[in-house]
Amino acid sequence: MELSWLLAASIIAGAVLVLALAQVVYVWLYHRGARRPSLSAVPGAFTGKVAVIVCLRGQDPTLEQSLHALGAQVWPDFELHLALDSSSDPAHAIARQFAARNVVPTSVHVLSRPSGRCGLKCDLQRLAYSRLSQAVEFVVFTDADCVTPTDWLARLLQPFDSPSVGAVSGNRWYGHAPGWGSEVRRIWNAAAIVQMYLYRIPWGGALALRRCAIEQAGLIDVWSRTLCEDTVVQRALRQVGLQVAWLPRLALVSQESATSTAAANWIVRQLITARLYHPAWPLVAGHSLLVGSTTLLSLLGILLTLLLGQGSACLLLFAGFAIAQLSNLGLLAWIEETTVPAPQRQREVLETARQLPRQLLLVTWTQLVHSWAALRAASARLITWRGITYQISPKAIEMLDYQPYQLQTDRSQSIF
Repeated sequence: MELSWLLAASIIAGAVLVLALAQVVYVWLYHRGARRPSLSAVPGAFTGKVAVIVCLRGQDPTLEQSLHALGAQVWPDFELHLALDSSSDPAHAIARQFAARNVVPTSVHVLSRPSGRCGLKCDLQRLAYSRLSQAVEFVVFTDADCVTPTDWLARLLQPFDSPSVGAVSGNRWYGHAPGWGSEVRRIWNAAAIVQMYLYRIPWGGALALRRCAIEQAGLIDVWSRTLCEDTVVQRALRQVGLQVAWLPRLALVSQESATSTAAANWIVRQLITARLYHPAWPLVAGHSLLVGSTTLLSLLGILLTLLLGQGSACLLLFAGFAIAQLSNLGLLAWIEETTVPAPQRQREVLETARQLPRQLLLVTWTQLVHSWAALRAASARLITWRGITYQISPKAIEMLDYQPYQLQTDRSQSIF
């Protein structure tokens, strides 16, 4: 009987360690790619007229800071377009005030009526795109919760030096913030950006496109029937012979907090977009289920062998699980070192070290949440995004209950 327990424990512990080793390889590939000179964009002599489009719905905690940061970009010739779905939105007054005093040409656009056949963000982006001046050569999308450094636009656009590049994607990072939900989002995102880079999944919070590439790939038409704008870009551009360049080290860091429920639903939505629009979805889902199942089996195995007095099997399971989780914590630090700009990186590393035992618990919990979210995403037919519910399928999106945004009760929380 004891031999059977040892055999089962060896199989589970072995699977956990093999998966941990595979994740080391993943992170090494990410680190190597991020360090390549071709991806270390540095502003140069490259120029062109740029339009930066920001979709607003609700007053994000860092909205005013984000707008001011965009207005301070060092790019010589650009214009800002702020798009909203209602003039009653709390962000509308802020957008108008900013446009009135900003030295950079800034336009505020209000959607007359959602199409109901795509995500509201896609509707707003299509509206802003339709109002661009003919001189615009490059279109940049970013989000209202992103605070950009002054050289961000110049660095994001630098890969367009190559005529084969049709789009460029930056990176996102969530810093330490109060609450388990904030930390789960931080840890999940750190692992997710590795897969986003390896599987070529762009991020819409730092996404630049050639205007001619948008037209050539028919992206305006594509966005008229999709939930989001970013996940579909890679496939659309590849079909017309253009590439997407990635800048993993050009990361925008958010310190906003999130509740546990909001963070879990946000993770589900990220996975749903991969399921709907990206060919790597089986790899993303398979990895999440492997991670969650091995974690759950290890925890149950440790508890069961402890209760049954199977000391050797319990020790084997615990050793395998502990090594894997310490390895995962080390990988998070490696991803952080690769991605996060130096000023924020030191603060993040010190905060992680200060709460090390808690971080080990959070890594384990995040793995279980990840698997739950993948199962939810695999079968989901409805999704809620910033107060709007959509019925979803790979071929059609239907908005079910549009209404203007209502003021959130806690202004310190991210809006989902």
